[in-house]
Amino acid sequence: MFAAFTLPLLAQDQPAGLPVPTSPPATTEPVEKSQVSQTEMQPMFGAQLPATASWKPLTTGERWKIFYEQGFVPPVTVVRPLIPTVLTFASHSPERWGRTWGGLGHRFAANWVGTVVGDFTETAGAAMLHHETRYIACHQCKSVKARMWNSLRQVVQTYDGNGKWVFAGPRVVSSYASAAVTVYGLYPQEPHQLRSFLAFGTSQFYYSAIGDVSREFLPDLLRLIRRKKNRTSLAPPPPLPGK
Repeated sequence: MFAAFTLPLLAQDQPAGLPVPTSPPATTEPVEKSQVSQTEMQPMFGAQLPATASWKPLTTGERWKIFYEQGFVPPVTVVRPLIPTVLTFASHSPERWGRTWGGLGHRFAANWVGTVVGDFTETAGAAMLHHETRYIACHQCKSVKARMWNSLRQVVQTYDGNGKWVFAGPRVVSSYASAAVTVYGLYPQEPHQLRSFLAFGTSQFYYSAIGDVSREFLPDLLRLIRRKKNRTSLAPPPPLPGK
């Protein structure tokens, strides 16, 4: 009975209008994207870090994941050997394979193996020296000339672990490692094997230059095409005949 009498009194003593205590809102830290998730795979030329991404040194696991995606995940693994395959087919190199469908298949297989060997050599060397293996698009370049220089320098230069430009030793060595495996291991033996090796290794620098320029400017070209397409789709329909 006493409890029944005091409970209403206690309830009346409570001041009205006081805010109800609540727990502080949980603060959520922005989730930082991994370097692999920010890396774009251009089917014809491989991995690049776009200008809109934030660069950080690759970890060992990230390096080998990018190597795997370039070498074994379609469409990149299928498209990348196409350019050297077409060029060697057109130049009739090596001659013993001829200009037949079988010769085209042999060249494609040889160039795919050479591409994977080159990527492996660069990735392994870059892991030891803490070098970058991707193409780094320029986010500070304001002119076409600056962007062109950024693309061409990466044929023989790359970032070190501190984001400074250094000589890309593993990248250069990988071109001739690819040539050695392809010419001496997969091509039929011919009298001028050394000449073919040097020509193949040197040609990798041309492919790299073409690929780097493409990776720098192709995203802009694709954006312009998409923008023009969107504008066309939003345009009002033409008037009906006779209106």
